[in-house]
Amino acid sequence: MRDRCEDVEPLCSAWLDDTLDQSDRAGVDAHLQRCAACRDEVDSLRRVRDLLGNLPVRRLPSDLSLLPAPPGPGGRGAPRVPVTAWSGGQRAVAGVAVALGLVGGAAFALGGQPAPGARVVSVPVDRYVSDHLVHTVGDPTATPVFLDGRR
Repeated sequence: MRDRCEDVEPLCSAWLDDTLDQSDRAGVDAHLQRCAACRDEVDSLRRVRDLLGNLPVRRLPSDLSLLPAPPGPGGRGAPRVPVTAWSGGQRAVAGVAVALGLVGGAAFALGGQPAPGARVVSVPVDRYVSDHLVHTVGDPTATPVFLDGRR
């Protein structure tokens, strides 16, 4: 049986998607009957899932192909673009750029603990998404335009 919110929170999404085994589902069910905070969490997840599920599906044009061009006359494929060799200096600069990118990415991924005394705020994603949708409908940078001209 799951009594603590910390044990139930990671299972809320799976509970909502009905992908938990019977024992975990029964434990989450029992906890949700007692805990208003976790019920609110499940309601938030449900709203986000519903908002994301209602987003329009974009389709690629049927004439777009990411496959190589078929062989042309004479059995030859599409012309190849020549690739020039990089000089030693260019390779060194590219290597440094990649190394810095990897170090920066690792630092970002690892993150860190908040500074002592810092205020930690939980972001209400469901409210942000719904507010954004309400305020940007009709805006040309926010309203999706389909390739076939539909809105």
